[in-house]
Amino acid sequence: MVLYILVFFVVIAPGIVLLSLNHYRSSVENSVADQQFMLVTRIAEELDQKIIFSQEALVSASRRINPRIISDPLKAEEFLFNNLSLISIFDNGVFLFGSDGRLIAETTQRPGRTGMDFSYREYMKRTIATGKPVISSPFISSMPHHHPAIMFTVPIFGDQGGLQAIFGGSIDLMKPNFLGLLSRAKIGTDGYFVLTTADRTVIMHPEQGRIMASFPVGRNPLYDKAINGFEGAGETVTAAGVHSISAFKRLKTVEWLMSANYPENEALAPIHEANCFAWVIVFLGGIMTVSVFWVVMKQLIAPLISFTDQIRMIHSNEDHDRQVEVATNDEIRELATVFNGLMAGLDEKEKRLREVNEALETRVAERTAQLEETNMILQNEIRNRIEAQEEIVCLNEDLNRRALSLETINRELESFSYSVSHDLRAPVRHIKSFINILMTDHAEKLDTEAELLLRRISDASGKLEVLINEILNLSKVSRAEIKHLPVNLSALAAEIAGLLKETEPLRAVSFDIQDNVVVTGDPALMHMVMQNLMENAWKYSAKTAQAVIRFGAVEHGNETVCFVKDNGIGFDMANAEKMFGVFQRLHDSSQYEGTGIGLATVQRIIHRHGGRVWAEAVEGEGATFFFTVG
Repeated sequence: MVLYILVFFVVIAPGIVLLSLNHYRSSVENSVADQQFMLVTRIAEELDQKIIFSQEALVSASRRINPRIISDPLKAEEFLFNNLSLISIFDNGVFLFGSDGRLIAETTQRPGRTGMDFSYREYMKRTIATGKPVISSPFISSMPHHHPAIMFTVPIFGDQGGLQAIFGGSIDLMKPNFLGLLSRAKIGTDGYFVLTTADRTVIMHPEQGRIMASFPVGRNPLYDKAINGFEGAGETVTAAGVHSISAFKRLKTVEWLMSANYPENEALAPIHEANCFAWVIVFLGGIMTVSVFWVVMKQLIAPLISFTDQIRMIHSNEDHDRQVEVATNDEIRELATVFNGLMAGLDEKEKRLREVNEALETRVAERTAQLEETNMILQNEIRNRIEAQEEIVCLNEDLNRRALSLETINRELESFSYSVSHDLRAPVRHIKSFINILMTDHAEKLDTEAELLLRRISDASGKLEVLINEILNLSKVSRAEIKHLPVNLSALAAEIAGLLKETEPLRAVSFDIQDNVVVTGDPALMHMVMQNLMENAWKYSAKTAQAVIRFGAVEHGNETVCFVKDNGIGFDMANAEKMFGVFQRLHDSSQYEGTGIGLATVQRIIHRHGGRVWAEAVEGEGATFFFTVG
């Protein structure tokens, strides 16, 4: 129970106080924000009225300016000094400028300024450009004090509508006028007003050094929001890093933004005092309540402590009397009576449990002996399996060594065949050259039989040269580095078909080539694959009256299967695997020329690309060669 009281005063009560204080804080913040917005709205309206009054006074006086005043600086100066109301409003001077921006007269009476060119000023450019009254942004006055100032201007037009002069009045932002006094106004002790232009230039600020400075972007989030059109109040952090409750209101007469900033510490001072008072009350109340409750509970729970101690003795000493005694007549006495009954029943159940345990121990001993025997059998079987596994590992290692040895032998054979084939090319070329010399330069000395023998030798050497070239190609396929580029097999098939037609233009054969069959592989090697398969189809369909050679691709699962099909003589499927071996031929070389290396080359290229190649055929009906590129 004491724990519950502690939880209440440590967790629940502070939570309630915290929620209440947060609600009170939120209410006060909203109230302060509403008051701030009402205040800044009223100040902005008053400022609008004063700006309108100042501008209307200037416009009204400008209507009395005629061409004679504009053309005579002395009359212009007399006119300006006679307008005392304007002089009282525009404490930085009243001015009359020509249409070209040059000074005609002023109330400051500074010698040598008549005729000075002020056309570079922003307010002068806007007045000339718009032909309307203008209120300028802050600028540094050309007066000796060089204070920040603003200028009100009114254009003066002649009877023909042309611009004759510009009438202006300037307000010193450092003097106690209706703008200067604004910087000295306070909200509470440390609150203040700020006036800025739409482009963030400071017009009024309690720190005069900030006037004419640019309000930094990102330093005051609520101000950034107000620049973009927001009007209202809320919590923010000023550019100086002070947490404040600020309100913003735009002026209606000019694109200026009025803001009121009230430091949060000052605005919420009553809340901070209430916080301290509330936490002191919670702390003192908690201590007093827990103390009183502790004394009362100590008297009430003494019998319960005695009861608990006796139960602890029973738990720690099995020979201790398992009955407890309590000298009270309340609920604790009833609890002790029920406990004694439970302990008597528990003693009886423990006696029965011991008898059951003795019987179970006997059965467990018997089962344990059986399990030990079974365990020995399983251990022997596991040992045998481990030995078999070790033997398998040894066999695999031996197999890997043999495979590595075979791979080395194959590489040596490829190098040998490449070297032999390469070395044979020169003698064959010499033989062909000598035969050509004999047949051309010494033809008259040869009889018919000798000429026939030379032609047979020439044909044989030509076949030998083809065989050597194909062996070299086969060796290059195994040695060449694979490039992985997009290869348009349809374009290759069409190109090869055109070359084949040129060799036998009178032959009746048609090609059916599927468009846009593109794979990724080595362009040179894939050209060799297509050339071998297309030439095979051309060769073995030579005796077909209407030969048709097809190339295409089909999707099978997740792979693209390409094929070259003809309706030639076909072959026996029993020899399908043998036909991809080197020097393997299924037809008589006297009927169909060839070296028996082309399909072996195709298979080796496809395997190097990670693909498969196979063939299907029916004797007398044609053959189809399929391949994939991994």
